[in-house]
Amino acid sequence: MYLELVEDDGDRFLRCRECEEQICAVDDDYEDWRDHVPVRESEVADRMVDDFDMWVKRREEEDKAVMLEYYCPGCAVQLHSQTTLDTEKRPLQVDPDFL
Repeated sequence: MYLELVEDDGDRFLRCRECEEQICAVDDDYEDWRDHVPVRESEVADRMVDDFDMWVKRREEEDKAVMLEYYCPGCAVQLHSQTTLDTEKRPLQVDPDFL
């Protein structure tokens, strides 16, 4: 993960390791760090997985599987990605291991 926890004069915040862009204060609801960065959503089905030379099968249920990619607003490095259902309002939170 490209996020790091930084402390400066008693203030703690998350920032990008690549460009040092401050993402959010840890005193805030740091679990919502994803709300402070650009996100790209794309459907997972009907995509070629080149590593395995195969296609991802479309789900039979109505919910679509989507990939969420989170980017640093300062340098556009990918901070995190996850796969979830498009109906999930708040996907499973995966925090950096230092939080």
